[in-house]
Amino acid sequence: MSFDMENTEFDNQSRAYSNYVSYFNPDLKWITTIYKDLYDILDKDLNFTIVSLGDYFLEKLLVNLSENLIRIENEVNIYSQNNNYSTIQREHIFYYKSFLENRINELFKEYNLKKKTKIKEEKEDVITYYDKILKELQVIDIIFKSQMNPEIHLGSGVGLARYCNEIFIISDFELLKISDYKRQYTLRLEQSNNNSLVANELKNIHNQSVELYNFYLQNLYNHPDKKEFFIGQDSKQQIINSTGYYNFINYKIRFHFFEVEQNSEVMSTINLNLFKNCFKYNCKNETLINFCVQLLDFIKLSDVLVKEDTTSITSRNHIYSETENKNPFPRIFTGDNNKTFTLFEAFTNNHIIDKYIDFSFIFQQMKHNGYILDIKHLKFMEWLNKNNYLTEKEYEDFKVKNSFRSLSKCAVGTRLNLYYKLQEDIITSSSD
Repeated sequence: MSFDMENTEFDNQSRAYSNYVSYFNPDLKWITTIYKDLYDILDKDLNFTIVSLGDYFLEKLLVNLSENLIRIENEVNIYSQNNNYSTIQREHIFYYKSFLENRINELFKEYNLKKKTKIKEEKEDVITYYDKILKELQVIDIIFKSQMNPEIHLGSGVGLARYCNEIFIISDFELLKISDYKRQYTLRLEQSNNNSLVANELKNIHNQSVELYNFYLQNLYNHPDKKEFFIGQDSKQQIINSTGYYNFINYKIRFHFFEVEQNSEVMSTINLNLFKNCFKYNCKNETLINFCVQLLDFIKLSDVLVKEDTTSITSRNHIYSETENKNPFPRIFTGDNNKTFTLFEAFTNNHIIDKYIDFSFIFQQMKHNGYILDIKHLKFMEWLNKNNYLTEKEYEDFKVKNSFRSLSKCAVGTRLNLYYKLQEDIITSSSD
């Protein structure tokens, strides 16, 4: 009796497996929602799928799907071409493609399955730092140019191109790891037997960073819609109206739209269901250009450009040469150059242990020295939050305190010694 029941259960699971496979083999069904349907089967409805199939047929389904991903993509492409689908219509079909692929990868790891795409994973693991930097510069290029060129809008893009005071980035790769990149290239320069290869890579990174810097200066630095703070009864709507939202999967943009509040129910659902394993960034144009500037500063210190014809460098990069030291936050820090912001950045990179006390010190000390404008404490807290120095929770805690500590209560110990050393190196010495 038990044996018959087991056979019956196996047969039911086999039929269920055949039904699932009928979505994509031999002919696609529901082709316009194929990726979403398959993603839901393996994510939102996974418990139901496991009950229907059992572990044995679930593993077969995963293997079958993995081996048919390329064919599914080809058939969807052919279908969309035959039906003259627009770019946006095609993006709606393919929207869940990357999430389906990531979900399959997760389940393969969870069930300890081997698959042919393991080779792809190994290649991704050994992607060079050079390739990563170039891809990240491409990400910045898309974000910058999408604010000026309506043709850059992809996928679910809505509205005309416009300046973004707030930029939200979601990526399946960790971005902007400048310390790792500097460390890696420092080791390569010290240890490599082929310094010409390293030098050529750095020159290429330099040239692309300069192009981005010049584009930023010409188009975004003094953009009339640029704001540090939003005030008035419609301040919340002002933020929504100048927010850019970017999703990069394998460094390719998949999703880009405006007019949606980051904390809305729609965005919370998207983040929870589709981006739960991704890296999230809340930044500004200045954050991204600062990544380029740090690359440029590092490359200049490496001396790999010394042997180039300085005339051609000056001609090609004259805008960067003339304006590289501009103050990136003139409504926060004093001076036309970036020295005061560099002092602030150097301190925060080297001495932020207790955020409330340390930010109280650097704010009060720099304000005392005339390096920070006469702005309210809450405004500076808001600036810290918008530029990723504070998390949302930390920002809320700061607002409850309503003000920073006085200078006499926090200008003690190593933080004061560090500040004086940085002030000497960055402000005083460079002024001599």
